[in-house]
Amino acid sequence: MIARVLLGWEFRERTKTMEHLVVYRTVEVDGLSIFYREAGPKDRPTILLLHGLPSSSRMFQPLLSKLADSYHLVAPDYPGYGHSDWPDPKQFTYTFDHIASVMDEFTRKAFEEPKRHAQEQLADMIMRTDKVGYA
Repeated sequence: MIARVLLGWEFRERTKTMEHLVVYRTVEVDGLSIFYREAGPKDRPTILLLHGLPSSSRMFQPLLSKLADSYHLVAPDYPGYGHSDWPDPKQFTYTFDHIASVMDEFTRKAFEEPKRHAQEQLADMIMRTDKVGYA
């Protein structure tokens, strides 16, 4: 009987929300293939999910599934992380400023028009790195 109650509850919970597919894409930025996960309808407000260091966009997989009904979600991997290209450190400067500039170009290419929220998040990331003193 407990199993029936649990299964019934689980079934009701699944039917309350529309399931959205998480799509995997890449965009070329400065000769690098930048991988990203995308979910939710494009006509909804867009949220750019930027992962921490060291990590990847995989950390957002559960969140993508939960928020895709209400938002358009984009979670890229930085160069050298996850499924994005891993350029040789002799040819690519792995600094916060350089990664931020690659992500800025990513937002321009991944979206038809840059989204204000994504730009604000990127600006906040740059400001935080300036305060810490990374260059």
